Amino acid sequence: MLHKTLEPDLTPADIEALEHQVGRIVLSGDGAILRVNARCLAMFGYAGWDMVGRNRSVLLPVNAGQSEDESESDPIGQAFASGEVVHADIALKRRDGEPFWAEVSCTPVCDKASTVHEVIVLLHDVTRRKTGAVDHAGQIAAINTSQAVIHFDMDGHVLHANDRFLQATGYALDEIIGRHHRLFVEAGEAQSEDYAQFWRTLREGGHTSGEYRRLRKDGSSVWLRATYNPILDLEGRPSKIVKYAVDVTPEKKQTADFHGQLAAIDKSQCVVTFAPDGTILDANDNFLEAVGYTLEEIEGRHHRLFVEPAHAHSLEYEIFWSDLTEGRHRSGEFRRLGKNGREIWFQAIYSPVLDQDGNPFKIVKYATAVTREKLRQADHQGQIAAIHKSQSVVTFDLDGTILDANDNFLELTGYRLSQVRGRHHEMLVAPEDRESPAYRKFWQELASGQYKSGEFKRVGKDGREIWIQASYNPILDMNGRPFKVVKNAVDITQQKLRQGDYEGQVAAIHRSQAVVSFDLDGTILEANENFLALMKYGLDDIVGRHHSIFIDPEDAAGADYAQFWSALREGQYMSAKFQRVARDGSPVWIQASYNPIYDLNGQPFKIVKIATDISSDVARAADLSRAQREVRHDPATGLPNRLGLRQFMHQVLNRNDSELALFYLDLDHFKPINDTFGHDVGDFVLRTVAARLQSETGEGQLAARIGGDEFVVAATDLARADIEELAERLIHAISQPIAHGNRTLEVGLSIGIAQTPHDTLEEDELFRFADVALYRSKGKQRGTYTFYGEDLGTDTQDERHLAQEMLFAIKSRTFELTRHTKAR
Repeated sequence: MLHKTLEPDLTPADIEALEHQVGRIVLSGDGAILRVNARCLAMFGYAGWDMVGRNRSVLLPVNAGQSEDESESDPIGQAFASGEVVHADIALKRRDGEPFWAEVSCTPVCDKASTVHEVIVLLHDVTRRKTGAVDHAGQIAAINTSQAVIHFDMDGHVLHANDRFLQATGYALDEIIGRHHRLFVEAGEAQSEDYAQFWRTLREGGHTSGEYRRLRKDGSSVWLRATYNPILDLEGRPSKIVKYAVDVTPEKKQTADFHGQLAAIDKSQCVVTFAPDGTILDANDNFLEAVGYTLEEIEGRHHRLFVEPAHAHSLEYEIFWSDLTEGRHRSGEFRRLGKNGREIWFQAIYSPVLDQDGNPFKIVKYATAVTREKLRQADHQGQIAAIHKSQSVVTFDLDGTILDANDNFLELTGYRLSQVRGRHHEMLVAPEDRESPAYRKFWQELASGQYKSGEFKRVGKDGREIWIQASYNPILDMNGRPFKVVKNAVDITQQKLRQGDYEGQVAAIHRSQAVVSFDLDGTILEANENFLALMKYGLDDIVGRHHSIFIDPEDAAGADYAQFWSALREGQYMSAKFQRVARDGSPVWIQASYNPIYDLNGQPFKIVKIATDISSDVARAADLSRAQREVRHDPATGLPNRLGLRQFMHQVLNRNDSELALFYLDLDHFKPINDTFGHDVGDFVLRTVAARLQSETGEGQLAARIGGDEFVVAATDLARADIEELAERLIHAISQPIAHGNRTLEVGLSIGIAQTPHDTLEEDELFRFADVALYRSKGKQRGTYTFYGEDLGTDTQDERHLAQEMLFAIKSRTFELTRHTKAR
């Protein structure tokens, strides 16, 4: 204080220094000013004759009478009354009315009777110190209002915390005072060397900042963006630690959701990244599978690898990459070439990624292979609109006055900047909306700091209707108060005009998908109407129950099903065709993907299944397969028919160096059985014969029924001895008695054999030659086999050819009998 600087014995130099630095006023016992120095006159802005002789009211504080502390209200009066020295900081006014703060020391001078007859007042201007203290206090108050603040001693024990910190962590103040900082961290982290080093750094006076995961009272996670600041004492040594923090948990959740969406896109779509010049930087597995390349084969090569050479040198292709390098998105259906030149169609978006200066530094392509859809459904082209477009940006004052707008916004609305700056946002709104309560409320809520987003109809310069997808974002100052609004918008007018039914189509797509969510153990959490209708359940019937209710019980108990859920719990993505069971027990075929969803710590916490009903497609495929079999098989015996036999022979004869032996079989004694016992018994005999033929044929051999009691066995690549051995086995097998009821039936077998290439290379001739050989076998002793190409001498050879020609003529209805009369 000032009185401590005064000593009983002062030198003239001391007195001169004090006179320059400290204001001095001497007051008489009745309060009149007796003497005043130049420093005091300068403080108050008076001349000497203006103050000397005046009443001491000029020294009364600005707030006199407003304070309960009398010494603060009037320290001079207190000195006169008490006879003691009084010190205080008081607010005074200069002659021009400007306030200032002074530190005053009031020293009473008493006579021999101890009566105060003078008071010497020393004043020091402390306005700057006071203003600085108020500013610092205001900043600290602002920090405590907007941030979470907590104080620790140098060992990490809590000294104090503000309300925002307590709200963020869920504690009351008395629950944490004296507790260690490790209260807010995981036990494992609190025992780690990194945590010990964290506090050593703070005790040594080092600052620490970053994003930290801490624990609330209930054990849940809270993410804080924080700085730990050592506070130094008067000697420059750390005396405590103050932490300033902002709760960024919602931001972290949003970031985790964003990464989850990117991961889902990477799993479900083809993604490839290019440099601005078109050089391939990276590609995901879906893209590589679609084009048939490995990453090593395409990395560093140009995008023109995937287009026709003529297109790669076209003006259209040059403009395509020029647009991308200038930051413009391109989307649509694109014809591309995979490995070996195969054609691929992609529904794709090429999205320039901008750096901090707004310049594209890479191009990311998101694509879905739509080759099959393109081939099957050409009318689906153009249904999917572009996802990203350039942004239009405009800035408003809180009352809606336009402050600034970028070129995209001006081009969109048709105005120049000078025509919109300073005018109200209502110039862009239809007249019928400007005066509506909803429009006034819209700007009131923005001024209060509320965020707005959605689709909005606006009006351009020429009165044309504009549709935008926009967000209105209040921007806050350092005190957390909104001071302007920034609007980011995308022009969706063309989509609205060209595709009025776009929302209906998107809704139809969503209506066609069945969606259901599970927790990690397979318990059903929720399901949409499509899923409930597909599986014929109500929502209350399935929520809380296990996924296994949709699975055949035998499959649900198997190891494969357990492994299926184990893989999902580990975060593996699953996509395939699945057969499920509806509530009424009917089978349901779906094309489905099971997608693990991750929490903030990167751990799966639920499974979302997206499915499409393909039951009708599966049924049609089964019907087609069954119909194809029926066309090529004999309904009575189940053996291939003539068409199935022809198909087998055609495949064999088309192979190089193939050999085929054709056994033409005819049942002996079958007709009497069929006529005597009826067709049912005859059919039984035929089925038995068919079964025995199948049991005797092996790989590369086929047994077929071509009509009546005639069968054919075709066998590939057999030597002559093997052919004879097979013929003998067939005769032996067929000649075995057939038991039917209480009777025994017997049939025999005659065989004619023709071979390729020994007899012919023609399919039809092979049939005829085998038939001729069969005719010869039946002409001998039945139950034998005959080769068409056996050398039986010239006469026999002529007879064979004659018999062949007669048989062919009879079957083709060209055989005629004529009678020649011989004259005698």
